[in-house]
Amino acid sequence: MSAPTSTDAIEGVAFHFILTAQGRHGETATLDGVAYLDPALTSRAKFFDEMRTHLAREMGLARVSVLFFALEREAL
Repeated sequence: MSAPTSTDAIEGVAFHFILTAQGRHGETATLDGVAYLDPALTSRAKFFDEMRTHLAREMGLARVSVLFFALEREAL
């Protein structure tokens, strides 16, 4: 992993994420995208919890079971 640059500090670091969840009746939904996060201010667990809560709300549920989650730096 490379060291953060001044651009990273201003704009955040780009991370690609995918989260697939299942509701209590078997319905599934997936979120994916690129999030710009400051690693000094957030954590993988905090981001996971925020995305899981967001997806549950989108599905109209209080809770969901996560089937898949990936969060990786958006770089090759």
